[in-house]
Amino acid sequence: MEQQRQEQRSINSQHPASGSASGQDAIVHAEQISAIYKNLPFAITSNSVVPLLPLYAVWDTDLRSMALIWVALMLGVVALRVVLIIAYRHATQLQRQYARWSAYLIISSFASGCLWGAAGGVLATQSPELFLLIILMLTGIGA
Repeated sequence: MEQQRQEQRSINSQHPASGSASGQDAIVHAEQISAIYKNLPFAITSNSVVPLLPLYAVWDTDLRSMALIWVALMLGVVALRVVLIIAYRHATQLQRQYARWSAYLIISSFASGCLWGAAGGVLATQSPELFLLIILMLTGIGA
């Protein structure tokens, strides 16, 4: 507890305007990033389970190889996010430069979003059932 107080004092001393609006903005931004990292395991769970549904649906079709590549890339992004969560949780308050951790979130979210967006093209088929599954999957992830 004492170490956390010392780290907080050190952070406050690095921000001369900690009592001003910009100092308050930095504190709010830091709390927002912390909240996102706390909730990221829920996104990871859905991003690791949901891609298996269309893979199963196309397993006996010619789309299997493309679906396997897509799922592997999705799981790669999931692994990256797991590493980010572990690194963030083990970082001290001084090591948590929030601009850097925010950039990591943006990059991993961009990669995930691109892969989800590519799902429609990668898994494009004439099957109305698979098309409906993709639509429902993307709608659920988007929600």
